[in-house]
Amino acid sequence: MSGAVATVERVPRPIRIASVNVNGIRAAVRNGMAGWLDQADVDILALQEVRAELSHVESALPGWNLVHDESLTKGRSGVAVASRLPIAAWRVELGDETVDSRGRWIEADIDVDGERLTVVSAYVHSGEDGTPRQDAKYGFLDAMERRMPDLAADGSLAVIMGDLNVGHRTLDIKNWKGNVKKAGFLPRERAYFDRFLGDAGEPDRGELALIALDAALIFQRYYEVILSLDSITGLNDREIQIVRWTSEGKTSAEIAIILGLSEHTVNSYIAAVLRKLHVVN
Repeated sequence: MSGAVATVERVPRPIRIASVNVNGIRAAVRNGMAGWLDQADVDILALQEVRAELSHVESALPGWNLVHDESLTKGRSGVAVASRLPIAAWRVELGDETVDSRGRWIEADIDVDGERLTVVSAYVHSGEDGTPRQDAKYGFLDAMERRMPDLAADGSLAVIMGDLNVGHRTLDIKNWKGNVKKAGFLPRERAYFDRFLGDAGEPDRGELALIALDAALIFQRYYEVILSLDSITGLNDREIQIVRWTSEGKTSAEIAIILGLSEHTVNSYIAAVLRKLHVVN
């Protein structure tokens, strides 16, 4: 299970939203997801790789308002949105019948004190370069790109969350040089996110410093939670060291001296931890 938490403030009151790839909702519950949700104080939850029927999701999240789109293949993919707030409407269509989106895209219109907020839980194909799986991924991303302006029409507030299976910039992926010809970091895939997010280029030292500062705040606040989820997030020993030193207020330069690494390597480890936690700004 890996997750991220964000706060939305363009609504009548702050709303906390989490996006979690649960890798099987029943397994996530057994591994402590309920405790994580309680600590995170989540209002809305976007789920990917649910791998279950609606009845299983309802059992896992009692008391939540739920919408769910199950994969046609049992035990595969599946997306859902769970909310403490009323869900006014929901949709699963993404393009025409040529788009393989079953169990991969769900939109929920949520009523926040009379204001509509659309939350999308998306699970983009992993793909495989030069195969039909990659064609399906491009078809999904094309449909996603066409849908995004509709979601934002008339100034409506919408957020797309999920497991998007594309690294946008070199900071987003470990060993990026070895992955430029592999699905998930192909130039054509990354170009979609240039259009989605803007072509910001590679991060400069100032941006790296801000990322490190964000990481410090996250690690300080959620240090115990991160360690408790170690078996789920898959942090290695070096990454746990980085989390510990960062949570204690050490800068990347200071950690580099302590561990005998370069500052760039420390920042790469910080980015890797954030990726594993699926933390986004």
